[in-house]
Amino acid sequence: MDSQAIAKWAEGKVKPAEEPAYKRLTDADRLTILTLHEKGVTYQAIAERLNRSISTIHDVVQTYSPTVDLAKRRLRSASLEMAENIIKNGLPRDHVATLKGINVLEENDSSVPKVVVQIGVLGQDVQVSIGETIEAESEGQ
Repeated sequence: MDSQAIAKWAEGKVKPAEEPAYKRLTDADRLTILTLHEKGVTYQAIAERLNRSISTIHDVVQTYSPTVDLAKRRLRSASLEMAENIIKNGLPRDHVATLKGINVLEENDSSVPKVVVQIGVLGQDVQVSIGETIEAESEGQ
């Protein structure tokens, strides 16, 4: 501030900066808005109660609304594209993780028989495991 501006302010010709026309929301205000909204109170009623605009109430509710269901819906809608990409470019562990993630393959699903194939070198035994049993087969048989 230069000396002329200070002199005008001192003489009362210039008013100091006024406070903003709005008051920032406190955490308590946000909690009140969310609590009332969860109880079914309308945006308009909340706005009147807190002396705020309806758009402020809307913004708080939107900002703090859970979006997990929306994210799940978006991922499910893109699951075919993701699966094709993983099949084309991914590693086997990526395939398994994807299948588990979309509930096609579950770790503890007892209704699906577990099949493990271990392939050996030519002339050695091959082990095949189905469920809890292990059978050994010779290649020459």
